[in-house]
Amino acid sequence: MEAEYRRRYLDDVLADMLPEVSGVLLTGPRSCGKTTTAIRHAGAVLRLDVPGTAAAVAADPDLALASESTRPLLIDEWQEVPEVLGAVKRGVDQNPAAGQFILTGSVRSQSSSRMWPGTGRLIRIPMAPLAQREIAGFEGSVSDLFLHRLFGRGEPDLSTSALTLTDYVHLTVQGGFPEVLRLASARARRAWLDSYVEQLLVRDISELGEGVDPIRLRQYVDVLAVNTAGVLAQSALAQSASITVKTSERYDQLLAEVGIIDNPQPWGRNRLARIEKRPKRIIVDSGLAVAAARLDEGTILHDGTLLGRFLEGFVFSQLRAEVLAAEDRMALHHVRGLNGRHEIDFVIEGSGGRVVGIEVKASTTVVERDARHLAWLRDSIGQDFVGGLVLHAGPNAYPLDDRLWAMPISSLWDE
Repeated sequence: MEAEYRRRYLDDVLADMLPEVSGVLLTGPRSCGKTTTAIRHAGAVLRLDVPGTAAAVAADPDLALASESTRPLLIDEWQEVPEVLGAVKRGVDQNPAAGQFILTGSVRSQSSSRMWPGTGRLIRIPMAPLAQREIAGFEGSVSDLFLHRLFGRGEPDLSTSALTLTDYVHLTVQGGFPEVLRLASARARRAWLDSYVEQLLVRDISELGEGVDPIRLRQYVDVLAVNTAGVLAQSALAQSASITVKTSERYDQLLAEVGIIDNPQPWGRNRLARIEKRPKRIIVDSGLAVAAARLDEGTILHDGTLLGRFLEGFVFSQLRAEVLAAEDRMALHHVRGLNGRHEIDFVIEGSGGRVVGIEVKASTTVVERDARHLAWLRDSIGQDFVGGLVLHAGPNAYPLDDRLWAMPISSLWDE
C-alpha cells in the first residue's frame, strides 16, 4: 500500500512555475522526496534508474524524448544518462512552450561538466527534507508560512505550546527525511540514517570520480556533525579532522554538491562594523547530523553545548525550507561580531532589505537580556528591522521589547 503523501511547500512552487517555464530541475539531497513530489505534477515519467530505459535513452536521447509526447515529462535520475540534458536543450530550443520537462536527480554532474546545457532552459528549484509543518499537514499556500506572515504583518502571532525540551530533542533526532518518518521504531530510524551516512560517503561521493579517501572524509564529517551550526575557521576544522585545509575545502564542496551541507553567509552592512566574515556550516537535516555524530537523545539532552548546536540546526532546517519556497526573495544569513561581542543565530533578509533576526535558546524561559544582540541589530539598522525572535523550549510567547518577542520553537509550524 502506498504511503500517504505529505503535501510539500514545493507543490506550490511547481504549480506556479510549470505554466510559465519550459523546464525545471529539482535538486536536493538524495531521498528528500524530489521524485515523489515531481510525479504529482508530471504527465509521464522516464526513469533513468531502470537499466533498460537508461540504455534506450543513451542510444538516442532525442528519439527517446520525442517518443513520449505527454507533458510535462519527468526525467528521473537524469545524471544516469547525462546526454539527456543535450536532448532537453535541443527540445526546448525547438519548442520553448511552457511545462515541458521536470528533471530530478543529482546536481553533481552540473558542477563537473565543462558546459551545462541547462543554462537558460531549466529553472533550478532546490528542495529540502520535510519541515515540521509539512509533516503535520501543510495546508493553505506558502504565503501563509511563518516568515511570510512575519514580514507581511511586522509582528508574530503569540500562542502557547505544549511541547517540552525533550519533545524538541526527539524531533531534532528524527529529522525530516520521508523514509525515516515511515519507520515506527527509534532503532529502525537510527539504522536508516546510519546507512544513509555510510552510503553517502562510500557510494554517492565516490561517484563524483574524485578519488576521495572515505576514511578521511568520514573524519571530516564527524567534525562537521558535532560542530553543526558553528562558525569555525577552516584551519580549525581541518586540524580537528587531521587533514589539510585544501582537502577540507574540497570536502566542503563535495558535500554541498550532494546537498548535505549549507553554508549561511555572514550578513552585514556598512553600519555594522567589525563583523566576522566566516560562514556557518550546517548539515541540512538535523537527524542526519545526529546520526553522523553517532549521538542519541539522552546524550544531547545532558550536554548543553551539543543541545544548543543541534537545536539550532533543527530550527535552521525549518527556516531553510520556507526560504527555499518563498514567493518573495529571501536569504538566510547569520551575524557574528569579531571576538563574539554580538552574535545572532539567523538573519533573514527579505525584499527591500527588510530584516528578521532569530536567536535559538535551549532554555524554557527567556528574559529581555537574552534579546540584547537582537536589540543591537534593531538599533543599528532602524526601520529595516522587522522584528527579532528568541525561540525557546518553553510554553509561552510574550513581548520582550520594541519589535522583540520570546516565542516557543513550535511557533514556526503551529497555526
